Amino acid sequence: MRPIVIFAARWFMRAGLLLYYCCITGATLVSAQNTPTGAQLALWEGDAEDAITRAAKDIALYEKRGNVKENIDRLFICYNTRAQALIALGRYTEAEVAAERTLAYLSQAGSPSGPPARLPALAHLTFAELFRAKRDVARSISELKKALETAPSDAGIQAEYNLGVGRALFKAGYDISAISWLEKAEKLFDKQPLSAAKLDTHRFLALAWSAKLNYSNSLKHFRMVVDASNGTVYKGRYREALFEYGSVLNASGQKHQAMAVYEKGLKASLNSLPQSRRQASTFLATLLLDALYNHEIAKAKQYQRRLTELDSDSEYRHERLLGEAIIHGFEGRRDVSEQAFAELEKTGKMSEFVIPNWRIIIAEHFKDWETSIRLNKELHDLIIKNNFREDLPRIYLSLATAYFHTDRKRESLENLERSISLIDEILVSENGALSLGLSDTFHTAYRLLTQINLGQPQIALQSSDYLKGRILRDRIDGAATRPRPGFSPEIHKQAGELSAEFIRDPTAPGKLEEFERSVTIALPRLALAKVDLAKLDQIRDLENVAIVSYFFAPDGRLSAFVWEKGKQVKSVAVPVTEVELAKDVEGVHRKIKNSIFFKRDGKELFDKLLKPLSLTAKHLVIIPDKHLWKIPFQALSPDGERYLIEERLVSYSPSVALLLEQLRQPKPSRHTIRAFSNSTFNDLKLRFADSEALSVAGLYGSRPNLAATAADLRRHSGNADIIHLSMHAQVDGEQPLESFLAFRATGSHDGRVTVNDLLNLSLKKGGLVFLASCDTNSVLNGEGLVSLAWGAMGAGATTVISAQWEANDKLTGIFTQAFYRHYKQGYSSAEALQKASLEMIKNKSNNMHEPYYWADFTLNGDYR
Repeated sequence: MRPIVIFAARWFMRAGLLLYYCCITGATLVSAQNTPTGAQLALWEGDAEDAITRAAKDIALYEKRGNVKENIDRLFICYNTRAQALIALGRYTEAEVAAERTLAYLSQAGSPSGPPARLPALAHLTFAELFRAKRDVARSISELKKALETAPSDAGIQAEYNLGVGRALFKAGYDISAISWLEKAEKLFDKQPLSAAKLDTHRFLALAWSAKLNYSNSLKHFRMVVDASNGTVYKGRYREALFEYGSVLNASGQKHQAMAVYEKGLKASLNSLPQSRRQASTFLATLLLDALYNHEIAKAKQYQRRLTELDSDSEYRHERLLGEAIIHGFEGRRDVSEQAFAELEKTGKMSEFVIPNWRIIIAEHFKDWETSIRLNKELHDLIIKNNFREDLPRIYLSLATAYFHTDRKRESLENLERSISLIDEILVSENGALSLGLSDTFHTAYRLLTQINLGQPQIALQSSDYLKGRILRDRIDGAATRPRPGFSPEIHKQAGELSAEFIRDPTAPGKLEEFERSVTIALPRLALAKVDLAKLDQIRDLENVAIVSYFFAPDGRLSAFVWEKGKQVKSVAVPVTEVELAKDVEGVHRKIKNSIFFKRDGKELFDKLLKPLSLTAKHLVIIPDKHLWKIPFQALSPDGERYLIEERLVSYSPSVALLLEQLRQPKPSRHTIRAFSNSTFNDLKLRFADSEALSVAGLYGSRPNLAATAADLRRHSGNADIIHLSMHAQVDGEQPLESFLAFRATGSHDGRVTVNDLLNLSLKKGGLVFLASCDTNSVLNGEGLVSLAWGAMGAGATTVISAQWEANDKLTGIFTQAFYRHYKQGYSSAEALQKASLEMIKNKSNNMHEPYYWADFTLNGDYR
């Protein structure tokens, strides 16, 4: 089963409105470089009704001129365009009559001009589109064969034949085979001028890749459609592409970019009224529901008002009524909301899943748990009846949440087990690929499981730690920009052979179905096991060390698990919520950057986050959760007089499991360094980057790579124990794998080394990486360490020192030199970092004692 998330605007969009233009065939006699008819322009604009009207007028005009040679092509276009427009409107009976009339006209008109038999072939392609729209795949393929048999040597017909077969296979659910045929069409169209069919090829490649959850390839093809159609006669295709592009961005977790694309599409639609009224309404309905899903009521009301103004013929009455019901529900007018929902139910025009879904969301918003349980049970039965397996984990999670809040632990655990185990089954059946929605459901289920087990700290810590590893893996594996493998030549060959059998006999698809299920194109996934806490006691380097692992429950409450050698794991409730902490993080960063973060500010946070834990260990290993990754714990103050770093060693780790794995290895012995610097990137200049690289390399008797390129990094990064990187860095909040270090551009390479690129490096085992660049430790929505720092760790480094914000590059050079000087003297990496910080704190010149200049550097991983 294909994931329901594909192009779903949250919980619903009516298929006929969402993919209104998907039925417009690509078969055309002319490309945009020739002179199209008024009917074609109207169809490409997205106004099928106007296309029918214009086609009728043109037919009357050309028929008066008689059966002269130059009229035949134009008349054919008019007849064919009318049939295509009727298909687009879903008026299939009329469309079939119009398509028959097109063929009848050609038989009456005699030999057409232009390439032999091209016009009858195009007519058969229109028939193929008609039957495909009617879900009659066998007849669609039959017409495609007729088209190719009619004009076998015509390159355009060959391309459209491959496109048509690919679309038919996609319609039948054979996505891998569809991609194989669509890629053939792509090659054939490559050197041809822009046409609707050429755009359709990229569009359906995007759809097929998205169906396989390969968002990187899907987004690539949608961008091609958007770029190619922008500013051309294919205005309707351009707006359609923006909508679908935004939908995939949304499905892949890039919410802000998705909203920007939707707004762009809305603007383009509003600028083309009245022809694009339906598309403008679709954008508004989507933006409305997205705002409601995010509880942005004021914004939703604006979209609702604009949709009402635009919907003069009440075509979107159901969408407007749904919006009203949800808005009233969130604003506490439950009676009015229920009246609107009831009115919607009476119409029978909306999916039977939509209203229960939103009722559950509203009930959960008001913590009406009994209503939530009742509605979820009703929706569960409906989903079972319709065999929509992918929606079940979310239902079980919702039930588990409601049971938890009504003190029914047994029922809560039963439903959590169902949710988690079903997602694991889906993971296997989908060949290692999960939709973003299912990943989020899994993560939330584990958060709730941890919260339920807080009374058993050891079990809860294991669940929480497993969750952190799982979030990290899923965020990396599921990232839209993570390159995905295509198909091997063997898979291409097998797909071609089996789909050819299907084309010969579409009624017997058995082997093709089996093949499609068996092929996997997902990335390899790391095996995650729950940490064995008993092994921590066997690590000598954990003497006088406290591991503090923070955990946010689904309801926003914060707990801390504390492990110390020889003691029982304890769980401590921390007196701050997730919402409150988000505000604290914003305030801390603002104050630090403006040099107004005082020790009393650090004491306030210390009292919230660390004082309740009663820690005595000399060294604290912090394992943050969500926004806590953005708190510089080393700058907190136990007493309002001294910073924490003045009393304790402070380091960080993504998880207990990873820390255990690193500390079980022999203590690293690091004697060689390779320093890379690049002082300029675009208009940005780091005056002291080169001198910093020269100084730290000099401490080890090495020479740095100045004005270093990405090729330099690839060539030399695996040869040294320590890699030092001094250059500009830029963080991408929505696509963290596209965050980059700015090396020198060369030739066609722009110099950007992304997290993706770092993950593909092979650094020396047990190495240390110092990212002396700005903001290299930023995180993805606070949901775990998905950053340049993690990229270095993923490439093999076991110790990574990185910055949380951009600081003065001159003082950064002073800090890094101090670190390496102490590290070279035999201090551990955590001790060297502490001593470098203390030197800065004690030095009042140039304000370098301010946390802004030293507290941004954090040590992740092996602290030895």
